[in-house]
Amino acid sequence: MRVDIPSIKVSYTKNNLEFVKEVIYGIEEEGIPYEITEEEFSDVIKKAYEESFNSRLSFGIALNDEKAVFHFSKLKEENPLFLVNIKSMDKKDLRAYGSNAARLIKGIPFKEV
Repeated sequence: MRVDIPSIKVSYTKNNLEFVKEVIYGIEEEGIPYEITEEEFSDVIKKAYEESFNSRLSFGIALNDEKAVFHFSKLKEENPLFLVNIKSMDKKDLRAYGSNAARLIKGIPFKEV
């Protein structure tokens, strides 16, 4: 029997693992569980939005070759919590966005990015 642990759902496209790792490190720093999946998708905003509804914590993250989208299910699909260009970010900032995703779940103030 599979137990569905409340977690942040993270999806990413091929060859983006280096960026995903930084986001995951931020989530781990806050002690929130996550589930990660590599898959193909064309619309990164839509995928993050879908993942927020698949998550029992109502939070989904999707990364493609250019963008990382952090979505909360209570927001409108076209207005994610964060939409960032991953190619222009340093690893510290990506980690902070992951941390802030977890901080939303915990109900504590965000880190500055």
